[in-house]
Amino acid sequence: MTLYVRSYSFSDPNFSDSPVVENDEGTRTFQDQVRSAGQLYIAVIIKEITDTENTVVKVIKKDATELYEVVINKSAKLWDVNDNGEVLLYTETTSNGSTVRELVCIDNTGSVKWTVDLGGTTPNAIEIGTDYAGIVVGSNVRFFSVADGSEVKSFDTGYSFSGNGSYQQCYGSADGFTLAYKHQSGNTGHVVFANADGDFWACKISDYISWFFITGRDIHCGRVSVRRRDTGGEYRMDIVFRTGEKKTIDGDGEFIISPCGEWAIRAKNKIWLYYVAISGLKQISETSYASGQSGQKYIDLSFYGKYALILHDSNTLCVYEVKTGAHKDSLDNPLGTRAVMLCSD
Repeated sequence: MTLYVRSYSFSDPNFSDSPVVENDEGTRTFQDQVRSAGQLYIAVIIKEITDTENTVVKVIKKDATELYEVVINKSAKLWDVNDNGEVLLYTETTSNGSTVRELVCIDNTGSVKWTVDLGGTTPNAIEIGTDYAGIVVGSNVRFFSVADGSEVKSFDTGYSFSGNGSYQQCYGSADGFTLAYKHQSGNTGHVVFANADGDFWACKISDYISWFFITGRDIHCGRVSVRRRDTGGEYRMDIVFRTGEKKTIDGDGEFIISPCGEWAIRAKNKIWLYYVAISGLKQISETSYASGQSGQKYIDLSFYGKYALILHDSNTLCVYEVKTGAHKDSLDNPLGTRAVMLCSD
């Protein structure tokens, strides 16, 4: 399989579609890509066909140029990137019937900064900020210093981790001090916020949930966006505050909060923009999809809520200026890979 990694800069007011970076990755295969909390870096995770135990990490800057590429001789299972361009991997290496489980931190030059041997621990989720890195193992949360990998805090929240589908398995703040993960027991769902000082909050969403997913967070991880289906068949979208408040709208589709925390979009064959306030979600605009486009596989929203990025069912990636309702540009994405945005509006 041939992978092409293409990055586009939307700083041009005319939204030129000329690629800034285009790399033919040959026989490598795409795994995933994830953006940092403040939309400063993207980490692209790739596998080598000839050596599937290797992990290729390619970090892309906000100006759409490459910061570094590095090959780690370990198989990565989980990953995240911070606003300094540092990457955290959870890796497993099997030799002679035994498995070594490690956290590997890569600095912003592509060098290994530190590793932590996790022994028999298999994390469900990881995150890295500029100061702290966190992992979730069942109901236990552990934080580490990004400076040297030393453990800062380990504690049990009493709320076990639940898988978050195709979304990130947990979300961290820009500094990594706070993380959020999903807990569902029967039809009751909670968003669990945990801090590196040992404080945590379990914010109940509902006692009548069929399923729910955390889809994004603000830069402080003080607010997260949630989409859910209730036991009665209704679809709802929530902004859940770390302080316990929850603001809800009815509707299906995809839903995500902006990094600044003041905006959110719902996408379901059109785009609704909402202003996020303690008093509720106020609809600001409604944007039609580009001609011939439908569906939404992945979405992202720029830092201050000006631009929405939608990967449609056709695998066409479209950019919309949602505050004015304008379709700005379209790009072909034949692999249908996750859409993430680096944008300062």
